[in-house]
Amino acid sequence: MGIKFKGLPECTPAIKPSEQFYKGDPCLHLKHSSGAGDINVWRDTSNHACMECVQEIQEGSIGLDLSRFSEVVKRKAYTFWDKVDIGEWDECWRWTAPNIKNHVYYMWKRQNIKSTYCFHPILVMNWLVFGDTGRKGTITLCGERRCMNPLHNFPKGVFDKDELPKYDKQYLDNQKSLLKKQLSDWFKPELKDPDEYHLIKEGEAEELPHHLKIMEESMKTFDGISPIHLAMGETMEQMLKGNHPSLKSK
Repeated sequence: MGIKFKGLPECTPAIKPSEQFYKGDPCLHLKHSSGAGDINVWRDTSNHACMECVQEIQEGSIGLDLSRFSEVVKRKAYTFWDKVDIGEWDECWRWTAPNIKNHVYYMWKRQNIKSTYCFHPILVMNWLVFGDTGRKGTITLCGERRCMNPLHNFPKGVFDKDELPKYDKQYLDNQKSLLKKQLSDWFKPELKDPDEYHLIKEGEAEELPHHLKIMEESMKTFDGISPIHLAMGETMEQMLKGNHPSLKSK
């Protein structure tokens, strides 16, 4: 007998779930967490994959649209794709971030998935493109560990290597164009005032004091993990608005 998950039909044998499941952290994809990102979902005990995502991936789900995520996850998605050189579908999309201790990592605080915050970026790409697959591995076609092209890296345990899905190219092209537009429209989270961001974006940042320009440059790699970076962002915002105590006349 199959197992039902939150209104879904019974799991088909092709999904191959483990024997046990548990109610775990909310899914990264809003539609599985009530649209508010705060409802726990059924997860696979062995790899912590969201079972609703697994079923939808098996049915052909794929996408690059960042509006599918909560604001918190969307911010992580922006900082992730900002480190990817997005090319054509038949090319490798190179991960451009430097290695962390000689390893290719992306930092994401997901304690119930992994006690350390270091994940291979290909795994993170699978979360953002296919679904919240937890710690499921990947089927890599090109063998390039820095390639983030989703058509070169599929979630393992959902597909067989000899029977990978085929997607509509026009749909994929539209999704890629949408992602690029969302990335180009995105303004840095540490500069919350659109007018202040516009000032810097248009090349007028040279007029900022030297110490502010240094801080602005350091925040380009901000990914929401380090408390130190968070404090720097808050300090910078106060300085840009002229509210920091150090800028007030004595």
